[in-house]
Amino acid sequence: MAQTPSVKDIDLGWGEIKKNLLELSVIQAEVGHYEEDLHPSGLGMAELAQKMELGFVNQLNILVPPRPFHEFTSNRNSSETANMSENVVDRLFKNRGSVKGSVTTLGLWYARKMKEGIEDFSSPANRPYTIERKGFDNPLVDEGDFKNGVKSKVVDRKEM
Repeated sequence: MAQTPSVKDIDLGWGEIKKNLLELSVIQAEVGHYEEDLHPSGLGMAELAQKMELGFVNQLNILVPPRPFHEFTSNRNSSETANMSENVVDRLFKNRGSVKGSVTTLGLWYARKMKEGIEDFSSPANRPYTIERKGFDNPLVDEGDFKNGVKSKVVDRKEM
């Protein structure tokens, strides 16, 4: 009687890789200012960030020009952001670390880059009155509350 050939299925890690990639497709890091966080002025941090990004007319009817720090941060870190993202996927393919841990690390890194962008943003400069009041010319930094208000959260897009 002829013997029936047998097949042995050996998982070389594809199951774990597939699970990680599926998880990665539904979670993301969000970095920025959040409405529930209040600036000492009483404004929600997200509202203040939008005003800084787009410009606004202040209570003295003076136009505060746009200071697009999000775009500034994104543009100056685009290559490094792509490299960091590739590293996350590479680590997951090699089963090194968790998806949530990797996305958390990426978010914290970008939050640090955004804080640096807020610190380094310089144009347009402050008006002479503002420079005199603050004692320096850094358009997005006063007491540091705005810069320090940048946060990173990992969110599940399935719940959005």
